[in-house]
Amino acid sequence: MADNSTKPDGFSFLASIIAVLVTIAVFAVIVLMAYGLGGNKEAAAVAGETPKYPSGATLKAQDDEVLSTYGWVDQDNSVVRIPVDVAQELLIQELNK
Repeated sequence: MADNSTKPDGFSFLASIIAVLVTIAVFAVIVLMAYGLGGNKEAAAVAGETPKYPSGATLKAQDDEVLSTYGWVDQDNSVVRIPVDVAQELLIQELNK
């Protein structure tokens, strides 16, 4: 009496292969739906050009100016900004009282 329980028959093997391929195909479709096929090309075509971002030096200069000068944050609600070094000194004075 031969034990053939470990050998898959032709139909079971083929069904397993098909199931794996279908699973991979479904996963691929889900990924393509989630991430698209290379971005929104229509929006780029409408704009006519790629967006230009400021350089790191420009961003640093803007940050330095905001952190070192006085200015309005919200003038309607009387919210102002003060330089960081002034804020640190005021905090030290307040904590030493």
